[in-house]
Amino acid sequence: MQKQNFNFGWEFALEKDLDAYNRYGLYEVKRGLGAPEHYHHFNNWKKIDLPHDWAVGLPKDMCSNTYCASRPTSHYNRFTTEGDVMMDEVCSVGWYRKEFAYDPAWKGKRVFLEFEGVYRDSTFWVNGMYMDNHCSGYTSFLLELTDALYEDDINSIAVRVDVEQVEGYWYEGAGIYRNVNLLVAEEVYCKPYETVVKAETSGRASASAVLVNDSENDLTLPVKWTILDGDKIVAERTDEVTLPAFSETPVQAELTVENPKLWDLENPNLYTLQITALETHRETFGFRKLTFDGERGFLLNDKHVKIMGACVQQDFAGVGIALSENLIRYKLRKLKEMGMNAYRVHYAHSPDLLRACDEMGILVMAETRMFGPFPEAVRQFEDMIKRDRNHPSIFIWSIGNEETFLQHSEMGRNMGKKVCRIVARLDDTRPCTYAGNSGWAFVGINGGVPVKGINYIRNMDVDAYHRENPQDPIIGTEEGCYVSDRVSLSTNLAAQELLSNGTVTMGWASSPKGWVKFVMERPWFMGAFLWSGFDFHGEAHPFVNSAFSTYMGSIDLCGIEKPAFYYYQAWLKKEPLLKITPHWNGKAGKLATVTVFTNCQHISLKLNGRLIGEMDVARFDAPEFTLDFEPGILEAEGIRDGVKYYDRVKTSGAPAKLTQTLILPCEKKEDIGIVEVQAVDNDGNLCADCNKKIDLSFTGGDIVGVGNGNPNDWEYEQKPAEYEYHYLRAFETDFGHYAIPPKEGNNYMYSPYLVDHKFSETYEGKKAGFEDDHRRLIGTVPAMQMHKKRELTFIHRCELPRDFAYFEIERLYGSAKVYLDGIELGNTSVPDGRCASTENRPFRFYCDVKAGSHEVKIVTTLPGNQLGAVAGYVRFGTEVNKNNWTVNLYGGKARVMVKYTDNYTLETKFHA
Repeated sequence: MQKQNFNFGWEFALEKDLDAYNRYGLYEVKRGLGAPEHYHHFNNWKKIDLPHDWAVGLPKDMCSNTYCASRPTSHYNRFTTEGDVMMDEVCSVGWYRKEFAYDPAWKGKRVFLEFEGVYRDSTFWVNGMYMDNHCSGYTSFLLELTDALYEDDINSIAVRVDVEQVEGYWYEGAGIYRNVNLLVAEEVYCKPYETVVKAETSGRASASAVLVNDSENDLTLPVKWTILDGDKIVAERTDEVTLPAFSETPVQAELTVENPKLWDLENPNLYTLQITALETHRETFGFRKLTFDGERGFLLNDKHVKIMGACVQQDFAGVGIALSENLIRYKLRKLKEMGMNAYRVHYAHSPDLLRACDEMGILVMAETRMFGPFPEAVRQFEDMIKRDRNHPSIFIWSIGNEETFLQHSEMGRNMGKKVCRIVARLDDTRPCTYAGNSGWAFVGINGGVPVKGINYIRNMDVDAYHRENPQDPIIGTEEGCYVSDRVSLSTNLAAQELLSNGTVTMGWASSPKGWVKFVMERPWFMGAFLWSGFDFHGEAHPFVNSAFSTYMGSIDLCGIEKPAFYYYQAWLKKEPLLKITPHWNGKAGKLATVTVFTNCQHISLKLNGRLIGEMDVARFDAPEFTLDFEPGILEAEGIRDGVKYYDRVKTSGAPAKLTQTLILPCEKKEDIGIVEVQAVDNDGNLCADCNKKIDLSFTGGDIVGVGNGNPNDWEYEQKPAEYEYHYLRAFETDFGHYAIPPKEGNNYMYSPYLVDHKFSETYEGKKAGFEDDHRRLIGTVPAMQMHKKRELTFIHRCELPRDFAYFEIERLYGSAKVYLDGIELGNTSVPDGRCASTENRPFRFYCDVKAGSHEVKIVTTLPGNQLGAVAGYVRFGTEVNKNNWTVNLYGGKARVMVKYTDNYTLETKFHA
């Protein structure tokens, strides 16, 4: 299949902002009503590109569920200060539309759209025809367009997304938040998600696929199987296959690669399987062996590997869940830099993420969101497995997470065993686990899976279970869950400040040292996944009623390292490390705690030249010092294998200027870049106690979001759009002056306010008693003849004070054409009667109109005896201050998420 990016040129509107004209339904097969219509000529929506998350752009609402990042996306509330409430207004439904032309190259082929992820319940229309509905907010799916496309007309797709029903207890976002791809196939093609490659370390590769013959003829044709190492062919064979007309035919082949290069964490070698039958289908895979042993733990290619991974939500400051591929890879690089080698999340992963893990050598626990052997749950798990089973990075399937009311029961055990059988039918190369906070034993769901998963070692006596069941492989599916912010030198609960070094934990949790030491000292324990690698929106333990994002990450929401980041660098990586955290900007006389993260064998700490303390450092230690704050220089010296290492932090002066660093560049149109802004003193020292607001001005692209890593910052992450308008309040017509009436509240009541008389100007000379009063008299004359005139022309000449991006009319009735300076902007005509053109509705016509003199002309033909033609607002509009934002510094830092294609300029200043 040919694959094309379909992310650009969409339009979006919240359903709550749409008027009565937007009713929708299944009126006829070829006539979706309202927003799904083939010709959506009343589209006054916002232009956007995908991926898109409308929730992150909503204002943070303190009445909304903080577990879901305090965005009013549904009526569901949990752990809010007011308990369960019904909010007056929610933003739970969004609409997406896109128009596109038919490509003659599609003739005789099959055309699909692939949606990699839409949150959540999504409904689809193509050219006004209802197509399908997809429930899951996380799995990918295909929509075949072929039979609904017009070759000689514009085509359209409409998507309604409803997030009223939540799936998780975290921030889940809202919208078409992953890529949309256009797939074009020949009449014979490999059925998507049905190709399987089982590769053994010996070099033997068993491949299978399903060939679809969508033609009316029986076909006999060669099928060529090829394995490539880069561009080099390393194995191939050709078979002849007969495909009946309109059929799906399974095919398979055995191939052998001599001395294959194995996929592992240090050398993630990848191969490509090509299947050619009229067209070529490609699958990436790797040769590797997985072993799960109760005594030896996890082995990759017969080598012991301790899994030290992180649970990570698909989330980032300023963009929510709408992550670009380069931003996904940035997050993975940060995890590897921290020392992590594996990744887990509670739902189907992004295809971009899995490709990156394949290429970067990161293991993946792939987990389904919905547990159970029921139709929807099975459908979601099957969709995930079929799409992802060829990724060598995936080493295990997880059938669920913390199913509180089932996981201890016999019912849960039976369900779990059945789900495992379903998984084995689709993929028998990997085992299943279950992420259970079982507390006291591996019973219920976990009793039915081959690899026992445990959330939090403090929930049960893991050592005792291993002694009694040494044959059972055990993995820590979730661990850690300490809480910290990035900058605090002490804990102040009233101010919602938590000591930054990771020693403040929830009751079920462990400090970095607590879980790492436990895992590393037990060879039979396969490893564990840190909760969580990054902070994320929502689930703000311990301040679940008053903060909008979590404290549980070792990297903050916008990608800045928190102190615990360096604990893992010290003990999971080989390079020497000596790092004082978090900084040395405090308040005189107040106690301050600093932690020296190091893998040196001996350290000492000095303040302004005075020795504060020294100690030997045992494995997994994190030396901590609490002392009265005193401005100056804090210095650490460490010794490792006879070599000395040094680190120092200095109390900064007053903020003097702002500096900026490009953290993540944009290399292509789809990318999101990151620019970090810091407040520094006159000597260039970071002002780690500076939380001032700063102004941002960006040219050469767009700011798409801002963040600072502060879970208590209630300012926006995406600036609400600001618009400037130039209103037209009247037109001159061929029957007289027309003052634009307000729109009617009812869609079916048309404006009856066309004037019944024509204005005229008369020069009045001398008049008895008023000889000096020369007047130009405005009067009226009857103009009843206009009632008989069905074609009306409206003209307005104006002087625009600035450039504008569009012209719009709130209600335009009849068959109309709109002209700007004599050039047609658009019209309301609807070919073939596919939707009614006789309804009052909004119209927006995008244009690039410059400041200066312009003429607007509307020519409309009114049906029947209706009089109303133009009503409501009539205006030019444009978004202003698009790249002028503000953000609060936190710990002296903030980050700006941007899009640019060439050079950019970011201007920063302290807010007045």
